[in-house]
Amino acid sequence: MTLKSNLFPLGKLIKPHGLRGDITLFLDRSWFTGLLSQYPQVIINDTSYTLISIRRQARFYVVRFSSVDQASGAEDLRNHTLYCPLSHLKAYAKEHQIYLSNLWIGFSIKDKEGRDCGTVEAVIPTGSNDVLELKLGDKELLVPVTAEYILSIDEKNKQLIIKYPEMV
Repeated sequence: MTLKSNLFPLGKLIKPHGLRGDITLFLDRSWFTGLLSQYPQVIINDTSYTLISIRRQARFYVVRFSSVDQASGAEDLRNHTLYCPLSHLKAYAKEHQIYLSNLWIGFSIKDKEGRDCGTVEAVIPTGSNDVLELKLGDKELLVPVTAEYILSIDEKNKQLIIKYPEMV
């Protein structure tokens, strides 16, 4: 995941779909469809677009933007990344109680007793929930991103409080 100023990448526009300006989109997370329905303003190649339709087709989505009405316009968007403002992503995630674990890389980790548990080195998407890869010295620890294990999130101080997995 790369942040481009205050933007968050949602997925990649693959290729035009048909002749009316539709384009095939691969979204990194399926819940991004709800985000796009609520906040249809997106950024592609430093230009703002308004999403007017999104529909699922196999493992991809077919989207249409208000200012793209021909296949040639969709062709210009081929292989570009679709971004949304980070503020929209955070507002949607808070409203729908979704963890934004990709933003936690580099956060320090403490357990509920206040002991240092290292830092978040990576986020591993698993389909059902993400898993944090923590590093403390030469040890690595995997922690599921669920309400059971993530007890507190302090974005300002870049710190997470976790329940230490029992199997360790």
